[in-house]
Amino acid sequence: MQGNLQITEDDIGVLDHTGRFQWDVFYNSNNLAGRYARIAPSTGDMGDTNMGNMLQTPSLIGLDYAISYGFYDAGAGWGSLTNQDQSYVYVTDNYSNWMGDLGKSMPSIMDKPFSTFALAGAHDSGMFDVTCLNTLLKDATFLSMLGGWQA
Repeated sequence: MQGNLQITEDDIGVLDHTGRFQWDVFYNSNNLAGRYARIAPSTGDMGDTNMGNMLQTPSLIGLDYAISYGFYDAGAGWGSLTNQDQSYVYVTDNYSNWMGDLGKSMPSIMDKPFSTFALAGAHDSGMFDVTCLNTLLKDATFLSMLGGWQA
């Protein structure tokens, strides 16, 4: 499923004036994982949650699956960032051993330096605001640490 889901007035609790956002992952009728957050729509304040914060959302790994998720507690919105909380959930096969599997299928790649590889998931490590990146690309010291790379 994908889309834009909103907490509406019908979802707001009368006593605490919050709405509950929740997702669950089911496989063969088994609930593999679920996360929730209570959010006050008038202020954007987050109440009770088991999602952690946006920097503490480790993937959940099973024998044959991986669940990756994130939650952005937007607050009032700063700069060009949205003022709406956002969440994503991806369920994939378990690729925890992708580098080992790659080495088995292509033994010559084992002789390559680690810097040869583009690591999957880098977007989810805080690279959503390019302001810092643009600053770094203008910094000669930083670029020299990349081995003389030039923008």
